[in-house]
Amino acid sequence: MIAAKVSLPSPAYLAATTFDPGLAASGGPSSARELGEALAEIIHAEIGLLVSRGVRLIQLDNPLLLGHVAAGPTAPGALSFEDALAVEALAVRPDERPEGVRIGVCPGRRAPDAVDRARVERLYGAVPADRWILPYDRGTAAELDLLRALPPERDVCLGVVDATTPELEEIDTVLARIDAGAEVKDIEDMALSPSRGFADVATRPLLGAEDQRRKLVLVETLARYCWGNEF
Repeated sequence: MIAAKVSLPSPAYLAATTFDPGLAASGGPSSARELGEALAEIIHAEIGLLVSRGVRLIQLDNPLLLGHVAAGPTAPGALSFEDALAVEALAVRPDERPEGVRIGVCPGRRAPDAVDRARVERLYGAVPADRWILPYDRGTAAELDLLRALPPERDVCLGVVDATTPELEEIDTVLARIDAGAEVKDIEDMALSPSRGFADVATRPLLGAEDQRRKLVLVETLARYCWGNEF
């Protein structure tokens, strides 16, 4: 078995950022929602292929879900929050998933300034992800609110350091954030990661080898503080 982690693009995010209304007249999708549904089927099939090859942890990165909101229903690439949830759920389906296979969703690279509790609860309830990879590297109230809204039975991985900047926080500072999270979520259920998602890291300058090593050593040290220490 390959205990691998693979990151895939989010169908909702791809639809919102690539839909071209001008192609509808030539037989293309008539809306971002229609494009998203077609992409969701493709990514669902890709997930099945990865699973058949032994991959057991798959992550979808979707900055749409916490950040980007369509400017308006007629805007190019417009995709409402409700449409984004529906499209994502088509890709992250639990049917025919073997035991031990988990799908994680990273809903945003940064927490919003303030969390709409009802909206976040709809997010967690509509997308059947096994694990949520949440931003947790700034110590804001919104980051804690994202964790607080998570249902008790849902698995979580916290991106506890900024993997795209060379600065290294004091370990006690990060531990204080983890302790705050432990007040609302069992610390034994937490996993830690050096970033919110691969999309975040891929779009920003790479760190040098020594800075990357220092970041990983810090996260590894912190992971020993939790039981759920699988990246």
